[in-house]
Amino acid sequence: MGISIDSSIHRHVKNLLDKIRLYEEQLTAPPATSGTGIRNEYTTEAMPYQESDTGISPGPAFESQVKSLLDRNHPANSALLRAPGNSGSTEAVTQWTSARPLVSDDAVPTIPSLEESQDLLDRFLFYLGVSQHFFDPRTFSDSMVLLFQDEQTQEHQMHTIWFTEYLLVMAMAKLMDVEDPSSQPPGASLFAEAMRRLPPLHQLGEEGAITVEILTLIATYLQWCDRKHDAYLYV
Repeated sequence: MGISIDSSIHRHVKNLLDKIRLYEEQLTAPPATSGTGIRNEYTTEAMPYQESDTGISPGPAFESQVKSLLDRNHPANSALLRAPGNSGSTEAVTQWTSARPLVSDDAVPTIPSLEESQDLLDRFLFYLGVSQHFFDPRTFSDSMVLLFQDEQTQEHQMHTIWFTEYLLVMAMAKLMDVEDPSSQPPGASLFAEAMRRLPPLHQLGEEGAITVEILTLIATYLQWCDRKHDAYLYV
């Protein structure tokens, strides 16, 4: 069974390299001049997608093998990227986009009103609450009502681990608002405040199941902000 899978992977790698080689040839080829005979070489007609005959989805191991083969096919480029003395941009060396800018804002965010919080919660549950379970909506809603009951109750709620979860839910719901023109991702200030309130890792276990909910929300927000490596850390 292992031999069959390995041979299938090698075939997929070879197909991928053939496609890359074809793309390179197309990029270096002179542009077509015919007004009626132009064909889009990047359509699915020209580059048909071939499904795996093994039912195996390409994963990290497959990606690593492809990268290894590409490095062997382009040793000069690979050596350039790994050279410690390379004076070029570090962005060419690393693919890790840090989440640091998301938590660099020290300003204390404005907490949404009860009405806005309810709207944001409804938005979160509409988009994510059907297919995935992040928390118990009834318990969360009850705690949110307490947050706006009076000043004393609000002060108490803001010193609980639940308030960190509340900030993350609000941040995630704001991130779904694609019309927000802010330079930072929507909800970034709420996310930053939640991260500042997050207990140290060695203390999180004391909080129980809500810890898993919080870490899942953090990972989801980071993933939606295209910070997949940081999201993986929290997963």
